Amino acid sequence: RFVKMVQFNPAVQAGIRRWLTDMRPQLMDSYENYRYMQHLMSPAFRRHGLPEALLFGIMAKESNGKVHAGSRVGAVGPLQFMPATGRRFGLGPDGTGFDTRFDARSAAEASASYMNERMGQLNRNIELALAAYNGGEGRALRVFNQGGGQGFWTDSIYNQFPGETKDYVPMVIAAAWIFLHQQQYGV
Repeated sequence: RFVKMVQFNPAVQAGIRRWLTDMRPQLMDSYENYRYMQHLMSPAFRRHGLPEALLFGIMAKESNGKVHAGSRVGAVGPLQFMPATGRRFGLGPDGTGFDTRFDARSAAEASASYMNERMGQLNRNIELALAAYNGGEGRALRVFNQGGGQGFWTDSIYNQFPGETKDYVPMVIAAAWIFLHQQQYGV
């Protein structure tokens, strides 16, 4: 199903090559870490009707499956939630001193809810929902509305996102693609 939802274009193909060459150690770490958490995380995506491969792709690009990962801007956990976004989806301090953004099960549930919410606003377009996940939901929605509902890969849409987002979207899709074709790629 995921394969039919995304474009297997040159940017994604380049992402696959990057994951399999210079980023192979991170891919393998992501896969190994995900296998430990899969039973905690994948049910949320299934419940929300989202492909498990998408979960793996997001996690691989966000944190390489490192539960205690943190970014310089304040996003933390295996799926890298910012504090405000995390709170909107039920994540944050639980009263015992633990931040549930670090909890694999809770983060996966929040991520699935977030992706479904974004896809609902963005014509079920996974690439635009991923652009929102990385580059901000306000920007993605504004670009989508101004672009008359065109997809992420349309030049007039694509060029309105920052370089980090232009890299992020195909890399998530590439990791998801590899997850779906593990034997073919020797993972």
